[in-house]
Amino acid sequence: MTRLVPTDPAGRGPGFAFAPPVDVPMGADPLDEALRLLGRTPEQWPLSTDGADPQPI
Repeated sequence: MTRLVPTDPAGRGPGFAFAPPVDVPMGADPLDEALRLLGRTPEQWPLSTDGADPQPI
């Protein structure tokens, strides 16, 4: 599904639901790939141990 989300820069970034896609390394697991395709980096997830949201990209 994440491969179907448009990657047009005019619809991604601050103020939009998704950031620009992040490079997906060879051998990435499906969750890491999905996060990266939606502009997130797996290193920022899951939420911190105090339950606060991670810092925005």
